[in-house]
Amino acid sequence: MIDLIKAEWIKFSSLRGSWIRLGLALVLAMASVTLGLIFFNRSGGGIPASTEIPDRINLITSGVGFAGLILVIVGVLVFTGEVKSRTIIPTMSAVPDRGSVVASKVILVSLVAAGFAILAVGLSLAVGLVGLDQQGFTIALDDADFVRVMIGSGAYLVIAALFGLGLGVLTNSTTFGVALGLLWPTAIEGAVQGFAPEWIDRFLPFQAGAAMFATPQRGDLPPWEGGAIFLFWSAVILGVGTVILNRRNLGSSG
Repeated sequence: MIDLIKAEWIKFSSLRGSWIRLGLALVLAMASVTLGLIFFNRSGGGIPASTEIPDRINLITSGVGFAGLILVIVGVLVFTGEVKSRTIIPTMSAVPDRGSVVASKVILVSLVAAGFAILAVGLSLAVGLVGLDQQGFTIALDDADFVRVMIGSGAYLVIAALFGLGLGVLTNSTTFGVALGLLWPTAIEGAVQGFAPEWIDRFLPFQAGAAMFATPQRGDLPPWEGGAIFLFWSAVILGVGTVILNRRNLGSSG
């Protein structure tokens, strides 16, 4: 397994596109925080509601959703990129146990996403705290909600990347996998919320996952419950995708 993980890392790190996508995710996260700071506390007339502690925390994590969307794509391409280039065929020939190949990709994606999450959340925190301080606002770093949201933000990014990997394994197609990854948290979940009973909202993967990086309001899904639902969806998609992969003819994929 160690050799498999090393091989996966070499393949991932040698592709310039991998770093470009991670860089784009970081830029989007920083841009969101920066724009939030520009418009923070500009509603006029005394102390606006947006200066409350929960909103200060939410400003710092405002880019997590955007970064997560890019990490979904990164996860998809970790698998489908190999399918498209046909390098998956010699990989599967060398390691007949396809489940082991998927497991090595899960570990790789988890480690890469965790490293990215530490960087992204750390930079968002630094930019957000400095910007808020310049406007006269502070956040207690030992505040329970603050600590939970920072940890939850990092965990969300890791699970989002694994969700994307699951879509890649399941669809076996870069075009379909990326399209599904982009549409699921936006159009698909939006459509479900528009037509399905309200109680279903809390079981949608990205809707539930969003509870991990936002300060809870009355009636909201508890953050760790939301994380568990998001992780469950990712695990199911990965599991189903692996079962299908074991029966798939990779020579006809793309």
